[in-house]
Amino acid sequence: MKRNASIDDYLKPLASCPLQCYLTNTLQVADVVEWVLEQVGRATIWQTSFSISEEFLRRLFFIEKSGKVDAIHLVLDFKATQKTLRLWPFRAHLSRR
Repeated sequence: MKRNASIDDYLKPLASCPLQCYLTNTLQVADVVEWVLEQVGRATIWQTSFSISEEFLRRLFFIEKSGKVDAIHLVLDFKATQKTLRLWPFRAHLSRR
């Protein structure tokens, strides 16, 4: 999360609004996971992704190590990841123009 950002600027407490969405590059998923756990207590996390970073995995590791979760299940789409990796050199070439 960016230093001057607050999750409360984007999301309402879950007690008043349990289902909500947001679109911003200010919040990181791990920040939202920690925010949710603060409100609901210990839980099991299911995370799906086609692109997951080492930074995010590190954050999940420390969330799990803190005892805030019962278990973390990651469902990864490796086929989409491989497609992203194949497109990366093309994207890099375009950004040099």
